Amino acid sequence: MTGATKDVMNGFKWELYDLNKDWTQSKDLASQMPDKLRDLQQTFTMEAAKYNVFPLDDSRVSRFMGEKPNYAPGRTVFTYSGELSNVPFPGSAGAPDLLDRSYTITADIEIPQGGAEGVLVTDGGRFGGYGFYLLKGKPVFTWNLIQLEMVKWQGKDALAPGKQCGVRLEV
Repeated sequence: MTGATKDVMNGFKWELYDLNKDWTQSKDLASQMPDKLRDLQQTFTMEAAKYNVFPLDDSRVSRFMGEKPNYAPGRTVFTYSGELSNVPFPGSAGAPDLLDRSYTITADIEIPQGGAEGVLVTDGGRFGGYGFYLLKGKPVFTWNLIQLEMVKWQGKDALAPGKQCGVRLEV
């Protein structure tokens, strides 16, 4: 991986900032305060050992793409009702893993007179994810794979007012 170093602990330049005086971190004090930097490095090492964070690992991409723990192996149907937030990561007990497979998302919704907009389901963060939502009454699905590939599908027509059972997305 480009940019990765074999020695994560010592392969980078340590920096030191006084955040009370320099909140923008524009003035590195490491060369002016080597004793303070060494003290903080030792404190970091002791705390990291205490909380079992060693070995340090900067292989973000391989960890992102790698196998994740799964608390519900073989589970293929996930049903949610009402508002729900903070569902655990995909592939765990709370959310389906949608990578490398076909899937269907179905939503039962009610469209008020004048149309609707809003999120039906979303999962992800800065580096990727998906969203199924209504935009000007039309169903829309977006998918982002670590910003390497971004896909957007949008229905041709706005959904009619009233109860809409089984608004489906098949990927």
